[in-house]
Amino acid sequence: MLSLFPASTQVPALTKLLLFFLVWMVVWLPLAAILAVVLKWNPLQPSATANHKIPLVVSLYAVAPVAIWVVSGFKRAFWTTYGLGQPSTLVSFGVGAVIGTVGLGGLFFLQQQFGWVKLGRSDAMVSTDLPIEPEDLTEIGAVQSESLALVAIVGLGLWVSTIEELVFRGFLWNQLQQDYAPWVAATSVSVLFAMLHWVWDGRKILPQLPGLWLMGMVLSLARWADQGQLGLAIGLHAGWIWTLASCDRWHLVHYSNQTAKWLTGFDNHPLAGVMGLGFLLLTGIGLWTAAYR
Repeated sequence: MLSLFPASTQVPALTKLLLFFLVWMVVWLPLAAILAVVLKWNPLQPSATANHKIPLVVSLYAVAPVAIWVVSGFKRAFWTTYGLGQPSTLVSFGVGAVIGTVGLGGLFFLQQQFGWVKLGRSDAMVSTDLPIEPEDLTEIGAVQSESLALVAIVGLGLWVSTIEELVFRGFLWNQLQQDYAPWVAATSVSVLFAMLHWVWDGRKILPQLPGLWLMGMVLSLARWADQGQLGLAIGLHAGWIWTLASCDRWHLVHYSNQTAKWLTGFDNHPLAGVMGLGFLLLTGIGLWTAAYR
């Protein structure tokens, strides 16, 4: 079997991580260059619009499994090593999707009871200066029919959650656990997860970085609770994306101007507020409790 390293060589985890990101970029950059020309996108501009970011992110994520396959030594069915491929994965995914969707919906309902938000549909257009995860997903359906918008949200949400979990809670976490304690691996992967979003969105995502890190930790805990499988983590992640993207696409959540932003979230992003962070903590506690039953 082909391999980048001799079979007897124990390659440090950080070396594999650096190689993975190098291979990922080498494979993706030709696609990115073509897309930049087609989309008339200048990589040096401060931030890309959703119409630029969605094709770029989809292409970037499309080649991520190729990079994992290469660094993994061209193994067949390599994804099984990183938490995918078991029959129970679909069941865990369904459980996670329900928990993620209902849980986040419950957070908005609770905030409505306190008078911090109002729930209900509006004809207002979706803001165009929203971050890639997950609100930019709504832009693809902003001028399309509602059914097409729903298909786009479900499809892209599933795609993003699956690839991000395979990369971060799958491949990267596995590599780091070879040389470091599990909590160090989870913490490091969560930092990388948050920083990826910062690379795409720059300063405007800074208030969300602590929340993104905590989200990564909760998703790492989900893999642990799922006995090393990624189904539960993917389901949670997808459920959160679907809920937030749907709320933005159909303008279902209306924030009160009288409520402190540090409470509900700066720029109306739950990850940038105390309530959103508390929601993630409670989700993590629930996963921890369920795992020890």
